[in-house]
Amino acid sequence: YLQNKPYTMATIIPSRLKSLTHNLMLDKIIMAGESCSLALMRKWSTKVTLNVYGPTETAICATAHYCLPKDSYVSIGRPLANTKIYILNDQLQPLPIGCIGEICISVIGLATGYLNQPTLTAEKFIYNPFCNHPPYNRLYRSGDLGRFWPDGNLEFIWRMDQQVKIRGFRIEPDEITACLLTHPRIDQALVLSKENTEHEKYLVAFIVFKTKQTLSATQLIAHLKQTLPDYMIPALFFVLEHFPLNQTGKIDRAQLRRLDEQNALPVSSYQPPETELQKQLQPIWSELLHRSPIGIDDNFFDLGGHSLRIPSLIIAVEKALHQTFSTTDIYQYPTIRALAPCLKAIPSVS
Repeated sequence: YLQNKPYTMATIIPSRLKSLTHNLMLDKIIMAGESCSLALMRKWSTKVTLNVYGPTETAICATAHYCLPKDSYVSIGRPLANTKIYILNDQLQPLPIGCIGEICISVIGLATGYLNQPTLTAEKFIYNPFCNHPPYNRLYRSGDLGRFWPDGNLEFIWRMDQQVKIRGFRIEPDEITACLLTHPRIDQALVLSKENTEHEKYLVAFIVFKTKQTLSATQLIAHLKQTLPDYMIPALFFVLEHFPLNQTGKIDRAQLRRLDEQNALPVSSYQPPETELQKQLQPIWSELLHRSPIGIDDNFFDLGGHSLRIPSLIIAVEKALHQTFSTTDIYQYPTIRALAPCLKAIPSVS
């Protein structure tokens, strides 16, 4: 953990920083990997917090901003040394200050392209029309929307496509959709991102089956895990008779996002608590994972749990039960039934 440890600096994604309830004994915090809220920036500005931005293709950090309590918007700062930033329109023409366009980056450490993907490389790595001197004669089209403010700082707005960032991972929901559609029983599918009350993003899948013979959430997860990493597995699965359409005849994504999550496919057959300790653990898991009810055989990771939530679970169990477990325990025993015997009393401090 970072709490009460004598580190001087740490790089943390905003969603993880937001979940920390204890003060951090750090001189400097670097927020990176995903966008953050203005409130979070202001909260940690006393720690000389840096909000940095930069796609991996541009050697990680392209801009940086020192967060201040008086900040009126979420800034990703100014270009770092040896970095040039352009805000361009669809015709690759520079836009005036305050106008939103694509963030394009020229930097000494720019990648040469994508391995075995010449078409995508040609689309994203282009000739720089504003400089013909190496190494700045190549330009990376980030696919991110942004704008410059009169103070010279840059603001990140949103992605141009459907790509989302979850816990620092860049994810193309269409890639997950395509994987679902490879199953012979699935007729239509769509994967979207949502946010919980803590502004944490997670994935939700909506499925229309070809027949009444459907699949369980466990079977869908197993199908996806054959080709996708764990961070691309949706936290929820909905089965629909058909997709709702808006007035233009397109899928109504807003209506899908409003569906009651209690109607999602259960991850497993619900098994109620059998012991007093299991009864005490159940509401802790439900509050942390925003799922109810949670059975004692439901897998923490299949319910949307991940590595960034494990410390929060440990802290919640310590606070409520005065017992603890290790990070490795949850990986080895990812259900309430399996984890309960691993809990041990917290030694009293004399």
